[in-house]
Order: sequence, then C-alpha cells, then structure tokens
Amino acid sequence: MISTNNLDSIFNEGLKGLQSYGRGDFGERLLKEKQNSWGRLQESGLPTTKKESWKYTDLSTLSKKEFAPAPAIEMDVLESDPKILRGFSLDAYRLVFANGVYIPGLSHLPVVTGVSVTAFSEVIMGMNSDQIENFKKVEDTYYIKHGEASMDDLNSSLTEDGYWIRVAKNQKLDKPLHVLHLCAGESSKAWTQSPKSVVVLETGSELELVESCIGSGDHGQGYFQNVFTTIELGANARLKYSKLVDEFESGHHFGSVKCNMQRDSFFEATSVSLGGELIRNDIQVDILGEGAEAHVNGLYLTKGSQHVDNHTEIRHAKPNGLSRQLYKGILDDQSRAVFNGKITIDQEAQRTDSSQLNQNLLLSSKAEIDSKPELEVSADDVKANHGSASGPLDKSEVFYFNSRAISEDEATKMIARGFAMDVLYKQTAEDSRKYLIQFVDQIDWNV
Repeated sequence: MISTNNLDSIFNEGLKGLQSYGRGDFGERLLKEKQNSWGRLQESGLPTTKKESWKYTDLSTLSKKEFAPAPAIEMDVLESDPKILRGFSLDAYRLVFANGVYIPGLSHLPVVTGVSVTAFSEVIMGMNSDQIENFKKVEDTYYIKHGEASMDDLNSSLTEDGYWIRVAKNQKLDKPLHVLHLCAGESSKAWTQSPKSVVVLETGSELELVESCIGSGDHGQGYFQNVFTTIELGANARLKYSKLVDEFESGHHFGSVKCNMQRDSFFEATSVSLGGELIRNDIQVDILGEGAEAHVNGLYLTKGSQHVDNHTEIRHAKPNGLSRQLYKGILDDQSRAVFNGKITIDQEAQRTDSSQLNQNLLLSSKAEIDSKPELEVSADDVKANHGSASGPLDKSEVFYFNSRAISEDEATKMIARGFAMDVLYKQTAEDSRKYLIQFVDQIDWNV
C-alpha cells in the first residue's frame, strides 16, 4: 500500500479547526466521519498499480513529498495572472476558492427564490436557522460514498471546504453557476486541498454548472487537488455540467463525480483536461429511474511527460434509459493517457440505448495510450455498443492542406483542433462551450 503518514499534520490541523466550531449534531457527525475515514485510510493506504483500476497510474510519488499548509493567498496573483483571469471570463454566478479558502470578495452568489448556493465553510462557521434547514435537505447526499474507497476516505478526512447547491422544484437560474478552485502562490513544500461538494436538483429543476480547477505559480514539490462532487437529480431535473482541469505543470489532480439520476432526468457532462503533471478523472453515473438520459464526454490534451487517466462508469438500472459517451485525446511528446470506460446494463433495464467511443490522435511516436472500453449486459432487449481507435495523423489529410499552401505545422494544428472540437460541440450550453474553447486554444503543440 502507499502510506499517507506524510499527511498526518494536515489531518490533525483540520481536526482541531473543526473541533473549535462545535455545531451540535451536525458537527459531531462531520467530526466522526473525518476520524473514521482517516482510520480506514491508515489501514488501506492509497491505491497501488497492483489494483486493476490503477494499473497504469502510480500515486507513489505523493508519499515521498513533504506536505505543509497551503501558501498564503496572494490577491495580486489572482487578479493579474492571465490563466486565472481567463477563469473569470465566463458570465456567470460564481463561487471562488483559492488554496482551499473561500473568497467571498471574488464570488458572486445568486439571490433567487428556491436556489441555495453556499460555501461549506460558511455553513460550519455561521449556521443560521435558514442554512440549517437548507443543509438538512442535502446532508445525506454529502455523505454518499464514491466508487474509489481510499480516495474517498482521503477526501473525507482532509476536506475543509467545498460547496453545496440546492435547486428547489421547478426552479432554475438565468445564467450558469461557475465554481473556481484556484491554486496560486509560491511554496517550497507540497500542499493539498480536498473540496467536497454537493449538487441537488429537485423535481423539474434546471442548472448549468461549470467547475474549473486552475493552477498557477511556483509550487516547488507541487500540490495535490482531490476534488469530490456528488450530484442528485430528481425526476425531470436537467443538469449541464462542465469540468476544466488546467493545473500548474507540477500539480496533481484527482477528481471524482458521482451522479444519481431519477426518472426522466437529463445529465450532460463535459470534461476537459489540459494542465497538470498527473490527472485522474473518475465519473460514475447511476441511472436509477426509467427514461433518464446521460451524455458523458471528455477531451484530454497531453504533452511533455504528462499523465492523464479517465475512468467512466455508467450503470443502467431501469428501463428505457439512454447514454452516450465520447472521449477523445490528443497526445504529444512522451505523454501518456489512459481511458477505461464501463457500461453496465442490469437485467431490469430493458430497452436501454447505450454507446461509448474512445478515439486518440498520437502526434508523437513516443506518446502512449491505454484504452479499455467495457460493456456488461444482463438485459436482452437493448442497443449497446462500444469501441476504441488510436493512431497517428492521416498523412493524406496533411497533404491536402499542403496542396493548398498550408504548412505541415499549421495543417497539424488545424487537424488536431478539429479533432478536439468534435467533443466540445457536443456541449449544448453555448456559453460554457465558448469558455472551454478559450483554454483549449491556448495549447501550444510545438509541432
């Protein structure tokens, strides 16, 4: 196992902070959860490459780092760094966390009847009667476990902040809600942040949600973001969710999204992974109600020695469900990517329609992709397919551009961009799509 003893001081400091607040039954439950999670983690450690789902992704470097509290927030960096400023370009309501701390001055929360949006630290430190009543409606969702137990325990034991969103029956916002997790400043030691968040959409409600994890600055040994988001969609609820990962070059990122879907609900998820030394994205969708529809798409662009690992799992438990997955990667230099996508169709889930496709464009002979689509079907009246294809640029396409006085370098960039846009244009939320494209277009392929 991979030890987490180097995180002892971080855990103990967080525990002391929580103990100082109290907060009755709620505080006691949270305190117990953190202690139990830490105890299990000490026994299990982090997952190793001996575990099938982590076969290609090695976390052992984390146990060798010296972790310290996150560096102090430098507001001038947040307000001047080009990449971080790009994160503020989306016209949206906004929650901002920097180095694990909620920043009210940079946030812009909606004031709309039936919509509750709150940073978790605000709940802990200043619960009033309205907050208590609203949080009770999402509290059980907060404690739902995700598939990767040890990473869930790491998040639960170290989390100090995050957000919770509740959209009441038949309510919606007039523009997107954008959550930014920013890592900025300088530190000679490694540090970590573990936001744990909840999104609950009640019957007939709608939301467009964007979550951005952006890193900038000189971080020495790097940092580790461990971001967990649990989503509950009621009957006929609709959520369009986008996630951007553009960490600093020495940043490590683990993200887990778990979405439970009830009858006739709709979930559209778009994941874009750009910057970071090591990125692992897990998304688990459970279709628990008849007629629900899930579209789960992802784009990953890697270069240098980057490592990006995407794991998806969609489970159809009820009839007449539909799911679509498209994940595409562009790999350059000696980078490596992993895709493992699983579709499970239970015996009760008759008349399910499900498809999954993973495609990869290799710009370098040294780049490596490990792709493993999986399909497990227990029902007999279904439409289901999955596939994977990877390879280098088609020379005939490059020649076509050359014949029109376009250089090979420019042709490569144009072909790569077109390949990527196929994923992004499946994002039906136009403002969110334009926001993601801004970041994708900053990639310099050095071809």
